[in-house]
Amino acid sequence: TELTVSAWVKTTKDGTIFSQANQEGKWIPDGKTFFIREGRLCYDVGWVGVVTSEREVADGACHHVAFTWNPDSEMVTLWIDGAGVATGHLPPEGPVEEQVIRVGYTATDFPGTSWFTGAMDGVRIHTDGLDGETIRAVAAESGEPMAEAFALRGPETGTFSIDPKGEFVELAFG
Repeated sequence: TELTVSAWVKTTKDGTIFSQANQEGKWIPDGKTFFIREGRLCYDVGWVGVVTSEREVADGACHHVAFTWNPDSEMVTLWIDGAGVATGHLPPEGPVEEQVIRVGYTATDFPGTSWFTGAMDGVRIHTDGLDGETIRAVAAESGEPMAEAFALRGPETGTFSIDPKGEFVELAFG
């Protein structure tokens, strides 16, 4: 079955967007992960190879990112803001038994920064390979505003405010 995964991301760091791997422990042969490394979008099949974009996405701006996977041709395409930016042939050796799907984390030892740090919104998993026109339409739907999470601890009550661009304005107690 073809697969497309897409999300809005806003980050200045490396980390995982989506993965299919063991529930616990280290990275595995034929595991799959969609992540950011050295600021660039990547898709890796464990011990097979990686496809990497030239364009950076860890620049603090909102970006719509996606990958399409065709198991028949064993081809993956990476998309940033509705544009196809990298394609590669990544033939897995076989299925991974008892894998789990995760958003925001891959494994204890891969990629170098496994946990996603930043804002992620609108994660979609499609059980078909979307074409460029459909990915561009999804990318054009929205992406603003993205809300960052703030936690209040203790007995105090408080409110926080964000502006129309989703930027933090104020945290008030009382």
